[in-house]
Amino acid sequence: MRLLQDDGKFLQDSCRYSLDAVLYPSPVALPQQPIFTVDALRRIFGRRWWHPLNRIEPLQWGKHFLRQAHTQLDERDDTIALHHSFAIAQRYSAYLVEGALASAYADRSKHNQSRNRWHQRALDRFDAALALEGKSSDAVLLELKGLQLRKFGRVPDALDVLGTLETLLKERLKGVTPLQQSERRAILVQLMRVARYQSEMDHKNGQHVLANNRLLQLSQHAVAGEVFHSHLELRDRLERAQFHEVHACARVRFTAVSDGNGGFTLPVNGVAEQSLEAARRDYRSILEELEPSQWSWPIRLWRRLNRSDVKDGSSNLRAAAGQALERLDSIRAAKGCPLCSPPTVAFGDDAPKALTNSG
Repeated sequence: MRLLQDDGKFLQDSCRYSLDAVLYPSPVALPQQPIFTVDALRRIFGRRWWHPLNRIEPLQWGKHFLRQAHTQLDERDDTIALHHSFAIAQRYSAYLVEGALASAYADRSKHNQSRNRWHQRALDRFDAALALEGKSSDAVLLELKGLQLRKFGRVPDALDVLGTLETLLKERLKGVTPLQQSERRAILVQLMRVARYQSEMDHKNGQHVLANNRLLQLSQHAVAGEVFHSHLELRDRLERAQFHEVHACARVRFTAVSDGNGGFTLPVNGVAEQSLEAARRDYRSILEELEPSQWSWPIRLWRRLNRSDVKDGSSNLRAAAGQALERLDSIRAAKGCPLCSPPTVAFGDDAPKALTNSG
């Protein structure tokens, strides 16, 4: 840093001496040639091939070298901009990983004080990453910040952040610049996940109609709705199944009818049954596709020795799908899901009309 500062001062002095030689010619105005400058400027300041007292085309030589200097400096500016962008990308990655690790430590902490400290540390890192140049609208950071605020118990703030992200993603889908198929699919899946996060918070707070309306609005969206009818890979299919699962539980809340014996029944082919069936179909397709018995014994042996199920996440996907099918049975019986407690209010015909008329 000190060397760069000294070189900058020496460069300014060289420029001043050369300017004096042009404006106030004198034999004592000796040339000074800075070392760490572009070649064209070194020739200007060192007066190589030209001299201000020489009247044979001195201005043409000066103009030629100065044009070269601007060209060479433009190239350096581009390089500096690339270095700056690369430095921002590295700092962004560092903040992102720091925040994710702090969030993981918070989840493993057994004491509230320690947990809150880690939650705040994760939130600070995500905020620092968002403050970087060009990262204020980063979709990954906004999603992580929203989830961190939710873990921290700041539900209104989390809903605001996720609402901003939802608007941003929809604008990108409607943008003039065409998106590649993989990028478009990633945006659609993230939009589906964001809507589920928002609805989960509404559902947990007892706002089942609002949760249903959020999910219904996305599933009927003119652009985003295609993700519910197209083929998705395993991880994305799990996201869609979880979307339908939350939607099913929210719909059960205001469509189930008491049978008079302490149980509840759902309308045949009702909206709750539709969501349950959609979730069940995606969960079962994941289990069928990852069923080890479909592979030959050498492949099964090789995968077991190589621990492929752990490395590629197959075991986690199978476990998540299997547990989800059990939750669907509980939701079908109107016993609620992990987000909501068993119902303590009237269902169906005894519910307010605003609930029973919702889709």
